[in-house]
Amino acid sequence: MTRRGVLFLMGALLLSQVHAAESEVLELPSQLRDSLPEFLVRDIRDDLIPFSKSTLKEMSKGYDRVAIVYYATWCPKCSEGLAQIASKREYLEAKKVKVVLANVGERESNDKVRRYLKKLRLDSFPGTLDPYNRLLLDFGIWDESKQMVLPRTLVLDKDLKPLLLMGKEGNDFIEKIGNYE
Repeated sequence: MTRRGVLFLMGALLLSQVHAAESEVLELPSQLRDSLPEFLVRDIRDDLIPFSKSTLKEMSKGYDRVAIVYYATWCPKCSEGLAQIASKREYLEAKKVKVVLANVGERESNDKVRRYLKKLRLDSFPGTLDPYNRLLLDFGIWDESKQMVLPRTLVLDKDLKPLLLMGKEGNDFIEKIGNYE
């Protein structure tokens, strides 16, 4: 292959990666079109503390929006998005975005999940443990075969009205959370 051919292929590869760097915006499921459904899961700090819609409402006071970031410790793409959140913490605070980390589908101990978050420097963020996927199933966030698909981020306004559901978290992930209207 000629040098020109190699350069062409490298350029095409680079362009495909730039396109892949965009975050994926998904259609809001019907369960989320008007409001956030009631829910009850566990607080990550303690198995015995409930985490509900009223808990979320209370912790979102003073913020313009809330981002519920769904993740699992075994999901490499989730780790990439969570790393972006850790590195852009100040930006999100300045934009008045409250980030809530929702661990889904894992029946692991709180300690394992807390160690994972500490490793990513996210242990100061509020979070939930949802081993039975209530925050996915009740909210209509799954694929056609009713399987969990990660990563997912649900952005809510200050009144907890759903604004945006994101799938793949590209390089513009944090900016979309902070600027979506």
